[in-house]
Amino acid sequence: LQTELLLVSDVTINGDTNRDGDADITISGGGDTKLVLVASDVTAALTSLVLTNGFSNNDLGSAITNQGTLTVSYCTVSGNKATTGAIYDFADTIINSGNLTIIQSVFSGNSAIAFGGSAAATVLNIGTLTLDQVAIIGGTATGGYGSPGVLSNGGAGGDAALGILNLGTI
Repeated sequence: LQTELLLVSDVTINGDTNRDGDADITISGGGDTKLVLVASDVTAALTSLVLTNGFSNNDLGSAITNQGTLTVSYCTVSGNKATTGAIYDFADTIINSGNLTIIQSVFSGNSAIAFGGSAAATVLNIGTLTLDQVAIIGGTATGGYGSPGVLSNGGAGGDAALGILNLGTI
């Protein structure tokens, strides 16, 4: 992708083009861009896809940003990277502020580094999240270090979660 795929109307994307049960379509950011954004008031489904090499710097969701209602099923989400600077609060592979359901999907080798906040290498949930047979394999998450107090009173740093950082409802 040259730029993030914006889903602004209801859609189903099924990557199993030959109906053999395997993903035949890969969505790759080439290590340069975020992959998918689901806008609010949109219902979307991503099925049998490989979502890889998404990158987010000082912005949320290197692979998926969900603001609507999204079902991710039979997908592999791997090799995505999110980083933040000292101003931003979170780094994550998927940020969910809507309704997200993940079914029989694998997350592997994703990383999140937050220099000034919290990091979730798989999902940062601030909405509603439902999980069914999800595997998380490898990856890294590094939380922030807190402020030295130069422009404020300092901070305590951030949390790090290799799996789910839940601030919403599961």
